[in-house]
Amino acid sequence: MNHQLIFNLHSDWHIGSGEQGGSYADALAIKCPQGLPYIPGKSVKGLLREAFRVAAIHHWFDTQDNKELGEHLLHCLFGHEGTQAEFSQGALQLTNATLSAQEQCAIRQQPEFRQHLFRVINSTAIGQYGVAKNGSLRAMEVAVPMTLGAQIALNRQHGNYQRLLALLDNEQAIWTSLEKTLVLIQNLGAKRQRGFGEVSVSLTPEGV
Repeated sequence: MNHQLIFNLHSDWHIGSGEQGGSYADALAIKCPQGLPYIPGKSVKGLLREAFRVAAIHHWFDTQDNKELGEHLLHCLFGHEGTQAEFSQGALQLTNATLSAQEQCAIRQQPEFRQHLFRVINSTAIGQYGVAKNGSLRAMEVAVPMTLGAQIALNRQHGNYQRLLALLDNEQAIWTSLEKTLVLIQNLGAKRQRGFGEVSVSLTPEGV
């Protein structure tokens, strides 16, 4: 059974597009071709992988018989990174995190709603004596709080899927291990230290 990751964003958030918006903003938020905010699948996977890595380091998955279970699960789910010879793809498959199909349909019917999904935040660097530094004013486009969903699945044709089943008794145990780590994902995107990108993530079976 496939599952869905739900990202409940509780604050403004910014994942940069790498583009500037002239007088509107110095840094634009990433948008899909329809002009809607989303979290790229690569970023979703990175968030999950980092949470799982931290959990493995702190021995969340280790058993009396297998003290390296967490590390093995990490590699089977997310693959190995490194040189081409060392690289391997994990069994986990992810999509972009987007607004629901119903919300996207509503915005297509009422395009003026799109403007309410973003706003511009201005900031400036403060010097030694509490005075703004010349030329330091920056304007960043951010997306407002919202809920996004990404599809997540296990590739049952992948060799690492069979390795996962050998490490854990059944597929549900794999999902349980993933779900356990989601509490570690609390922020995403840029300016996290300033309160941007506060998020809580949950996992649900598709269709629930």
